[in-house]
Amino acid sequence: MSQDGPMNGAEAPLTPESIRSISAESAGLKEKRVSAKRMIGQLVLFPFAIVVVCVAIYLLYSLLTREERTAHDLLSEVRAGGSSRRWQAAYSLAAMLGKEGRKDIGPELVSEMIRTFEDAKTDDPKVRRYLALSLGRMGDRRAVPAMIRALDDPDDETRIFAILSLGALGDTSGVAPLILQAESADPGIRKAAGHALGLLPDDRALPVLRGMLNAHQPDVRWNAALALCRFGDPSASVVIEQMLDRDLLNRIPEMSEEQREDVMLNGIRGAALLGNRDVLGTLAKLKESDQSLKVRQAAVGAIEAVGQR
Repeated sequence: MSQDGPMNGAEAPLTPESIRSISAESAGLKEKRVSAKRMIGQLVLFPFAIVVVCVAIYLLYSLLTREERTAHDLLSEVRAGGSSRRWQAAYSLAAMLGKEGRKDIGPELVSEMIRTFEDAKTDDPKVRRYLALSLGRMGDRRAVPAMIRALDDPDDETRIFAILSLGALGDTSGVAPLILQAESADPGIRKAAGHALGLLPDDRALPVLRGMLNAHQPDVRWNAALALCRFGDPSASVVIEQMLDRDLLNRIPEMSEEQREDVMLNGIRGAALLGNRDVLGTLAKLKESDQSLKVRQAAVGAIEAVGQR
């Protein structure tokens, strides 16, 4: 979840390696920016009930076909394959684009992918879902109009993937349509919209994100708070404190221990981004006594980050 925006300079381009003549103060500022940028990159969107194992499916699909498919091969199969193979190929394409080291896939693929996405309106909905995910991963803003149109798709999961892709594409022309999605009665749509708005550097998102802090659903509140952390907005502080309260989280019966840990880790990273010293006491308690080693370690890093501000 990273994107440029008014986030206390955390997303500013990094300077070259400091030379000996640079003062200790400048070096310290640089270290603070590196630390904050790392934490921004670690803020993740948690449970959406969306499949997130694309790479595993891609690897399995490759084994079944017994050959390494290129992105163009997979897109051709999306267009012309059998009914079940089309969505599998779209799934594999999304996984391929999500893998590191796939920079060999050129931008010329985008136009064909957009056309395929638009032509698939009467196809299996899974085809459009994974093509939307692929377009977001391509990072080419030519896909933005198609993703905005997909916000009216009758399939809710396709809408969610289109929302997430609009956030990933980083074009502020998506802000107004996403604000409308943030007012949906569907919690899944609202969570996705809150996440996506946090990725777009546009202050128009702030009022709706602040309003989502009062949502009935906890994970809608949490996603809104994490999004506001990207803007450095202190209104997120109360919800961030709630995300760090293990006793409070333990009273949510439908949550697993792994989910509670994820919430706390994200809350810690959000607290570090805000740099609010009022949270240092809470972080210190987590560092000393929380049952999760990951939470204790994250609290140590967050205390250091807040102390640098």
